[in-house]
Amino acid sequence: MIQPRAHIAEFFVADDWKVSPRLTLNIGVRYTLNFPSTERHDQGAIFNLGTQVLEFPHTARELECCDFGPRVGLAYRVGNNWWCVPAMG
Repeated sequence: MIQPRAHIAEFFVADDWKVSPRLTLNIGVRYTLNFPSTERHDQGAIFNLGTQVLEFPHTARELECCDFGPRVGLAYRVGNNWWCVPAMG
């Protein structure tokens, strides 16, 4: 039985700014650290399309350490009980 292992660490930093009494802006950044994925008993294989060869590496992925992503959101109060909240990231 194949038992894959992958470890990922993610960190978020964000802050809210009240632009006006009705508009709040949320801006931040996400950092993801993907460690090399392995298989518990080294039974994993990868088919290389370029060379048409089945390879048996120790890891299927190298360390990915520079993965930053923006986070942006805003909240707009339309009335006393209604909010419009688009966001991305």
